[in-house]
Amino acid sequence: MKKYMIAIACIAALASCDKGKKTAEKAESKVTADGKTAPATDTDTADIWAHAPKSSAVGIVIADGTFERGLDIAQEMIRIASLSPQGKELVAEMRKEITSNGPFDILDPASYGKNGLSLSKGAAFFLDPANEEVVAIFPVTDREAFMKLTKGKTEEIDGRKFDRLQEAYCIEGNGRYVCAEKVELVDEALAKKGSPLADKTKSLAPELRGDVELVALLDKIPHAKGELDEMAPVLTGIKTGVLSARIGDGQLTMRGWAEGTPGSLVASGLKELPFDKSLRQLGGGAAST
Repeated sequence: MKKYMIAIACIAALASCDKGKKTAEKAESKVTADGKTAPATDTDTADIWAHAPKSSAVGIVIADGTFERGLDIAQEMIRIASLSPQGKELVAEMRKEITSNGPFDILDPASYGKNGLSLSKGAAFFLDPANEEVVAIFPVTDREAFMKLTKGKTEEIDGRKFDRLQEAYCIEGNGRYVCAEKVELVDEALAKKGSPLADKTKSLAPELRGDVELVALLDKIPHAKGELDEMAPVLTGIKTGVLSARIGDGQLTMRGWAEGTPGSLVASGLKELPFDKSLRQLGGGAAST
């Protein structure tokens, strides 16, 4: 599957170049009236992050509408690649592999609705590494169709009907389909009582937000200490790590960010550089890439 996507991407890129260069306005961050940097995307992941349980230390959130835009990009790449004989052959082979090995044709937008899924809704995974617990949010809009797809079953607990996906209990609430191995965790996520993870995400600088966001409270992950200690010469006291991606206007913009104090190897060099004050505001003053 991966080899097909790489080949199709290359063919699509070459085909686009053959048609001539097109000028497009890039999705740049804009400065608002209060001097803050506004993100180049209109997506808002706050509602999904609000479902993070209090014990969560790592979260991966995909904003509403991201799957839809991602599929649009994939279809456009396939359309362009299919203009050449070689690309058309690769596309046919890839579709054959998808339909024979996958649960449904993931390149067909109509297939999602038939299987209880919505491309317009987001998804998330919230992890508690210390207790090895996970809460998941899936873009499910038709539970019956989704149960048929996953071969799941329904179980009634205290008058509530839960879907069972192997060991997980799943139920819909607040417009989200939430799953966890404990009913208590499902209820906590649905209650949206707040969490350190959601609070940290909310406090991030706008340019660090995206359509896909991974936020980790690294100092809350027990087995991460060893790896963090090895980074001491570069960055010490690392508390938070962030990865984000924005999809739009034919572009994919990715950012990585870590909150900490420059180590001895970096600190001396930074003191010699004449940074502009505006640069220090990016990423809330933390190390940004």
